[in-house]
Amino acid sequence: MLERLKKILGTFSGSLNKIKLWSLGNKTFIFSFLFSFALMFFFIEATLARNAMINKIKVELLELQKYLNEFQLDIAYDHIKFNNIPFYPLVKIDNLQLYNLRGTQIWKFQIPELNARPGLLNVNKINFRSSPQISFSLDGKQTDILSNTTLKIGIDSNGKFKTLHLRLRDTDIKDFAKIKEIGIDIRSLHSVKHEALIMPSLEGHIEINDVKINGLIKYPLTSEIKRMYAKATLMGSMPLRDSFMLSAETWLQNSGFIDIPRLIINWQPLLLVGRGTLNFNENLQPRLSLVSSSKAMLNLLDDLQKNKFLDRKGVFVANILLNSKAFKLHEEDKYLTLTTPISYQDKKLSIENITVKTFKP
Repeated sequence: MLERLKKILGTFSGSLNKIKLWSLGNKTFIFSFLFSFALMFFFIEATLARNAMINKIKVELLELQKYLNEFQLDIAYDHIKFNNIPFYPLVKIDNLQLYNLRGTQIWKFQIPELNARPGLLNVNKINFRSSPQISFSLDGKQTDILSNTTLKIGIDSNGKFKTLHLRLRDTDIKDFAKIKEIGIDIRSLHSVKHEALIMPSLEGHIEINDVKINGLIKYPLTSEIKRMYAKATLMGSMPLRDSFMLSAETWLQNSGFIDIPRLIINWQPLLLVGRGTLNFNENLQPRLSLVSSSKAMLNLLDDLQKNKFLDRKGVFVANILLNSKAFKLHEEDKYLTLTTPISYQDKKLSIENITVKTFKP
């Protein structure tokens, strides 16, 4: 009886083990199937999204070239390659060049290699990477620029611009300057529903930190710029037209302008903060108006005049007005503080409404 009971229990136990093995194998099969299906779906979806992005980039390149030509500029490259396979660069450009078509001096920017990769989970965020060495040539004389550069561009689901994030770190401009960091951030505010409304549509920030200028170059003040920062807001909408000039004209006709709520320059001993506006005339020539509060502005004007950058007569008259209103903010200050308007219009730079520099056409 006991032996028979053991035999029945053994048979029952074996059946249970077979059921467990079958159940475990079945779950493994289902999991493998679902994982394979999800992976296949991801690759198909990513490939289709990359194809759509490639087509958009091709269209935008043609649009960019058309807009550049309006400003007598153009781009060229030796080779461009698109790839719709995930984990590979979306686009790779060899020997990208930006140059001017007209002008008294011929200049050109040259990037040996530029590639773009979309985000792994969001193809609407594109990361650009360039080779560390960039060159700039002016009338055949080339200057090498070494920089760790990153550029990220985001677009929304409708393909419209959303954000731009540019960083240049440890930039070395041969025989000119070394720059610790340059940052540019631009974002669309999407607050304008009609192009005639004067509402903010774009907001931008630019910041330059720790610039050390080559000591052999003539410059005002010291050879080190601690910080330059500016915040700007595009007021009014700039609608897309067949021509950039036409878009800009429509924007200007609707009273569009650029608001500059904050400007900081820390170039020892100069320290300047200010705010103002930037307008344009019918020929898209800039009209800048700033209200500034600064320390050591008088020293900067004297140095620029000694270097023959500013007009001697204009600086002399401006100094009379500025000296009458300059004061020491703190008793221990070495340099005087003053508040003064600064403007640029019709190729003339003015301080206290006194022209200190007239630029040649």
